Amino acid sequence: MHCFSSIATQISWENCDSNSNSIKLLNLTVNPYPIIMPGSVSIEISVHSNQDLTSPIKGDHMLTIPITIFISSWTLAGNYQGQVHIQTNSGATACVKVSNVHIKLSK
Repeated sequence: MHCFSSIATQISWENCDSNSNSIKLLNLTVNPYPIIMPGSVSIEISVHSNQDLTSPIKGDHMLTIPITIFISSWTLAGNYQGQVHIQTNSGATACVKVSNVHIKLSK
């Protein structure tokens, strides 16, 4: 059995280069820092929308992604990046690129 931890030494992000996205990310905070796996992580964001918002407005969302990883002949160690696309029910869109997420195997 192997255990691993994900260490984000400096998570960086940027909004995608699309003027059609009506939602822009202003701030991203990850807790705990560094991320320890297995475990839970809290991601807090601040966004700006150029669309009118109507009540009720609530911004708390929980997303649980169960992932089971079996490490055998390969490892997850490395530097990772990703891109997230979001579309709301009202058609508002957002796109964010996240990079510099480092994963190291624990000893």
